[in-house]
Amino acid sequence: MDEAYKTIPFDFPEIKVKEQFAIRQDFTLAQLGGYLNTWSSIQKYQEVNKSNPVKILLASLEPYWPGNIQKTATFPIFIRLGRIIK
Repeated sequence: MDEAYKTIPFDFPEIKVKEQFAIRQDFTLAQLGGYLNTWSSIQKYQEVNKSNPVKILLASLEPYWPGNIQKTATFPIFIRLGRIIK
């Protein structure tokens, strides 16, 4: 995902997507923490390491994100579009 799926083999003639897509969501710091804690990778990390990395992240962000202030998070959507030729 870090490379927008460009390193994954793609066996179709690729159609270039000109527009970039993203999901934007407003979060309070607590809401962001709740969201991040739903990720399976975080749950697996906790299982293996017996600690929650989200708590450390939230503590480091707290001075910059006080109270119930909402900030917008942007999640890019990567698309590889191809054509099946018969």
